[in-house]
Amino acid sequence: MMQNNWRALPTTHDQYELGTRIFSKFFHRESCKGIESKELRETWIEPLAFALRDPRWLCDRPDSHYHYIFNREWILLDQQEKKPLHSQNFYFDLGASTFNDGIGGPSQQWFYVNYKRKNIEFDRILLWEGTVTAPSALFNQVPVDWIPGYQYYNILASVNATDPRNPLMIMKKLAKPSDFVMFKLDIDNGPSEMALIDQMKKNTDYSSIIDEFFFEHHVAFQPLHWAWGKCHDQNSTLRTSYELFTEFRKKGIRAHGWP
Repeated sequence: MMQNNWRALPTTHDQYELGTRIFSKFFHRESCKGIESKELRETWIEPLAFALRDPRWLCDRPDSHYHYIFNREWILLDQQEKKPLHSQNFYFDLGASTFNDGIGGPSQQWFYVNYKRKNIEFDRILLWEGTVTAPSALFNQVPVDWIPGYQYYNILASVNATDPRNPLMIMKKLAKPSDFVMFKLDIDNGPSEMALIDQMKKNTDYSSIIDEFFFEHHVAFQPLHWAWGKCHDQNSTLRTSYELFTEFRKKGIRAHGWP
């Protein structure tokens, strides 16, 4: 029987040793005006395994409505112990749906609830969604505390690297390295998604700005083709995904698979 080992962080020595064999880790050292802190902060992140999904999805059955394949509780988010002075928390979402709806479950609602648990409150929320929704229906769903910073672009996002309307260009203009920036990419258009991924890989500015990244990489992996349909890259495999996410993690971006 598969145990739910990712629900809590290791605490005792034995649990810590077990955790080092299951989880991956990030090490952070704060700096101010070029002076580095001596304190090294350690944070955990879920391993790159199981097709970047909840490990229990392998046991999913149609009669369970494929609960675990869309489950997100295995994702380990970063935690903000104290918000740096003069900094902001940004949430960028491409393929945002609406606050209460979304394929696989509403992403906005999930981020709202789970980042609050990690002491992260967003100052700016910038969202893109191609499916048109009436503004009244859209904004009536949004929590009151999000309204002041809530910007919803009900259009397809530009992926042109030189277009000022490209979300990555907007991100680079608004955010600075001392800010907390979370970015989710799930627009179900492989070429457009990979165009943005390529821009993130080539421009080092993004690795200094983006703290957490969420991406559903559609590849040639037969067990998930029923969910992805034709929206997958026949020339990429799970190995491609693991290598891509490893590359981002090595650059300091907490890259997560998004179900």
